[in-house]
Amino acid sequence: GKTKTKQANNRVKDLEKENSPAVKSLQEKLSTAQLKMTEYRNQIQTFKQEFKIAHKVLSCEVGEDVNIQQILCNPGGWRGRSQQILALQNRVRDLERQLSQSSHRKQLCDLGLEEEITRPGGLQKTQDRNLSHIRHIERERKETLEKLTIDYEVLLEEHSDMKKKLEASKARNKVLSTEVKALKSQISTLLDKGKHDDELVDALLKQQASWQAMLGHLSQKGSQREEAQQGLERHLHSEAQQHALLIQQLRAMVSEKENKVKELEREIQQLQSECKSQTNIRPLTSRHENTNKLFVFMCAVKIPALQAQCAEYKALYQAASVERDRLLELTKVQQTSEEEAKRQCAEAEQKLRLEWQRSVSLEQQLEKAKLDSRKEASLQTSNRSRTGSVWLALQLEENETLRTALKNALKEKKEGLQFYKDMLAQAKQEFQQAHRKHEQRT
Repeated sequence: GKTKTKQANNRVKDLEKENSPAVKSLQEKLSTAQLKMTEYRNQIQTFKQEFKIAHKVLSCEVGEDVNIQQILCNPGGWRGRSQQILALQNRVRDLERQLSQSSHRKQLCDLGLEEEITRPGGLQKTQDRNLSHIRHIERERKETLEKLTIDYEVLLEEHSDMKKKLEASKARNKVLSTEVKALKSQISTLLDKGKHDDELVDALLKQQASWQAMLGHLSQKGSQREEAQQGLERHLHSEAQQHALLIQQLRAMVSEKENKVKELEREIQQLQSECKSQTNIRPLTSRHENTNKLFVFMCAVKIPALQAQCAEYKALYQAASVERDRLLELTKVQQTSEEEAKRQCAEAEQKLRLEWQRSVSLEQQLEKAKLDSRKEASLQTSNRSRTGSVWLALQLEENETLRTALKNALKEKKEGLQFYKDMLAQAKQEFQQAHRKHEQRT
């Protein structure tokens, strides 16, 4: 009892710390249940005291060794027994009065006989009187004997009836004692069931608190994930801008080199045309020819290097464009996977909220079952508790599946992010290597 009250007080203190309406309703239900339990205990104590008093009164009325079942089978009530007792008491008074009268008559007869015997010539009269008196006494004795036999038979019948009533009362007392034992066992089972129900409610409240904490943790993780995703998107956007600038710079450099190559080609063609025209018009001097040949030779030497550099820039440009397309596709895939993960997380949160609502409804049903169990039989309450435990097991299995689904989604998202980071690092490394090669060549 003390441990239970301590547990109840601790539970009430824990529930007072929370300010939800469900907790307040549970507090009110708990207080009403405790009040009803105290009322039932007081009623049981009063019933026990009344039963003891009734047993004492019944034993005083019919005796201790009387079968109560026979008394129950007898149709007579307490008024019939009291009338029988009064009739027997009146009969005893009449017999005592008759006995006193007969003793008084005997004394008078003895005195009369002595007087008559002392008188002269009255012996015959006394003998006749004595004979008539003896005959009268014999008649009275026969009448009294017949009455006594009749009364004896009546008393025997009453005695047998009283024995039957006593046996009936004993049987009734046994039945009542068995009923009291059954009620005690039922009360103990109900108390045990109430204890188990309290433990189940505590477990449900703890599970509800863990679910709320897990929901808050998941929401916090979702916000952190969104912040990380936004930072990653900003980083990707900045890197994409840098790559676009690098591509533009490479394009400008390639266009400049192509322009230079075209200018050199035009100069070479112009020089070749000038050389041809000069050879057709007049012969050149040896010095002028040497300078032209040297200039043509230098231009011819520069052309393959410039063409190779232009081809290299074109290859770098193509690789950068391919890498940019690849990064764009990866960003699209990452966005789709992120949207899918967000959708799965939202569905999981919705399912978790639904499970929390179901747990609240199960707690309410459990409270209703506790209140109904004090009014109905123990069999129905056990069946309800079994169905409630089955529902609770199903809900726990569904929660476990939801947890595994959330873990799998988070794992897939982490793997996708890691793969995306690896791809970005690889692309960045390739760009850095290409840029270094370009700087070394320039």
